[in-house]
Amino acid sequence: MHAADTASSSAAAWLSGEQVERLDQAITFYTAIRDQGGWQPLPEGPELNPGMRHLDVPLIRSRLRDTHDYIGEMNADPLFFDVYLGQAIAHFQVRYGLPGSGRLDRLTRSLLSVPVDELLVQLLQARTDWQALSSNLTDVTDKQHIWVNVPEALVSAIRGDQIELSMRAVVGRPERPTPILSSHINKVVVNPSWTVPRSIATQDILPRQQANINFLARNHIRVYQGWDEDAPELDPQTIEWDLLSTNNFPYRLRQDPGPGNSLGKFKFNFPNKYNVYLHDTPVPGLLDLSYRSLSSGCVRVADSERLARWLIDADSQVLLSSLLQKGSYKTYGIPVTRDIQINFVYITAWVAIGENTVQFRRDLYKRSSANSELLGQVAGL
Repeated sequence: MHAADTASSSAAAWLSGEQVERLDQAITFYTAIRDQGGWQPLPEGPELNPGMRHLDVPLIRSRLRDTHDYIGEMNADPLFFDVYLGQAIAHFQVRYGLPGSGRLDRLTRSLLSVPVDELLVQLLQARTDWQALSSNLTDVTDKQHIWVNVPEALVSAIRGDQIELSMRAVVGRPERPTPILSSHINKVVVNPSWTVPRSIATQDILPRQQANINFLARNHIRVYQGWDEDAPELDPQTIEWDLLSTNNFPYRLRQDPGPGNSLGKFKFNFPNKYNVYLHDTPVPGLLDLSYRSLSSGCVRVADSERLARWLIDADSQVLLSSLLQKGSYKTYGIPVTRDIQINFVYITAWVAIGENTVQFRRDLYKRSSANSELLGQVAGL
């Protein structure tokens, strides 16, 4: 991530403090817009780029001026998409966690049309969330700490009051959400095997094995007669897969370490009741997407080796280098000897301190809109 991106992240906002007060100011600002009638939604239309002329340009300019993304003067030709409008669109896109292309694409057009009342609900929910965090996380500011904001799909490694690593992540999709939790990292596993959770085994892998009897073998997935450690391994060719179902699946599946392993090269363990963890990914292209709510609940990180080295002590650094140089796929666990807290949080809005800009992220799991009490608060503002 660029330094500017890190400075506008939720982790930087948490380190700077005063989020409740700053969100109060943002709520006042957006309430004033609401009281003046809000803004018109943009009509459906084509992608627009600087240098083009279009009838929607005046409405786009007005919408961006409302939220102070556009601060330039209007071009002599009101229908002309000039460089200042492109800069305003880029500014808006970055505030929503998108690449600042400056083009009015379909997603940007949709975000510009979100009613101000919906943004106020999101801001009120964020204020509640930040208020809770301010009392729960006060004891980690002088330690190493991992901050994972699920809607932001970002992992930040913090030492004291400094963000030392910031990397993109893939988080749980809406039907398999990443949970909110607090724990401590206790182990870095190099070349992990993957014990497949029952839900994934029955809902995802079983249908593929039923469609192709060689699916498990091709993906180096072993089958065991139960969940005991000493359960015997079975030959998948001897199992009548078509007779199995979500409610009738007595087997444990485990994928061998290796290049195709779903956890990649590293897994980061921390005790939690949800059986989730951080891990590498064999499909790094997913991390380049703007929308990264794609996993089954665990969090995949972009630069797992850097994170592993950040977590372990000097002696373990030598061991890790040796393991990686050997080029084998033997599983090895490296204890994390320092007290490193990890927090999965769910925050969809904050105020970036440097620019004093309001940052919004997609409410992946619809927490704000499901809160009827917040809807009532908006009506009363």
